[in-house]
Amino acid sequence: MNVNDVWLRRLGKGRRSLLIGAGIILAVPAVLGGTSTVWNWIDPPAPLPVAEMALDTINSVDPVQAFAVHCITGVLTATVSGTDLAHCSAPGNPYTLAARTSLTVTNPLVWATKRQAMSDDVTIYTVKVQVDERPYPSAPAVTAYTAYYQMSVAVYRGQGMQALDRIGRVAGPPPGAEVPLGYDAPIKTDSPLYGVLRGFTTAYLANTGDLSRYTTTDSGITALGTYAKDTTTLVAAQAETTPPDDPQDNTELAVHIDVSAPRADYSKTDELSYPLTLRSVGGTWFVARIDAVPVVADATPTPTPTPQKEAHQ
Repeated sequence: MNVNDVWLRRLGKGRRSLLIGAGIILAVPAVLGGTSTVWNWIDPPAPLPVAEMALDTINSVDPVQAFAVHCITGVLTATVSGTDLAHCSAPGNPYTLAARTSLTVTNPLVWATKRQAMSDDVTIYTVKVQVDERPYPSAPAVTAYTAYYQMSVAVYRGQGMQALDRIGRVAGPPPGAEVPLGYDAPIKTDSPLYGVLRGFTTAYLANTGDLSRYTTTDSGITALGTYAKDTTTLVAAQAETTPPDDPQDNTELAVHIDVSAPRADYSKTDELSYPLTLRSVGGTWFVARIDAVPVVADATPTPTPTPQKEAHQ
């Protein structure tokens, strides 16, 4: 059956209407999205309160860490008692503390803290604490050893603290990896560059001479002057790459120095290392900064062997 011209016109109008409607449906979200983007550009949303969130986290963790340190050191030395002991003891599993103990615990440091929210009212923290122990107060320094303990604490409504369990002796951190440094170009001891590094070493550590002779004006480095003037020495110096003979101005060079530095009272000698960045000014190298992170080689790290057994374990 043939379709007459009237129906052809009707079908054409319907198809055009359908296409227009579909176009509107697709365009509206795009327009709204564009409007939202423009509005966010005109009136951007307030940034997340990162500082406030960080402070809130720190303020909630610090009291728990202090509580764990107090309980762990108190239980080890049998110096916690009364109400404190009740809070430090697990319900139904109290401690039986020795009447006397010679163990000495010093330098407690929080090593790690894990947090887990259990409900709206209770949050669980597990704190690992590092301490230095000696069998008795006057024990020789060689008998001291580092020990690690952990303790789980339930915090009720952000304030009340109660031990969940007894403290536990745990292993220290796992071995790390050896990452080689990336200073492969030895600096000759008779070179002008070595002389600059030697002068910087003694001026910085022993306050001999004018430190500004060896540093850039924007280095911000000030002399320490805490080491012996006559015997503080530069032991070795290496550069990341071979230093150019005639460097252009503002050329930078990464170097690493090893230093032997006796204390001013000659009580001991410190073996020190410094990663430095040098900058060329007028053809001469100056120390621009002491780097926070040394240059490392592009090599696969080598896992450190695990110790067989720690002393006094």
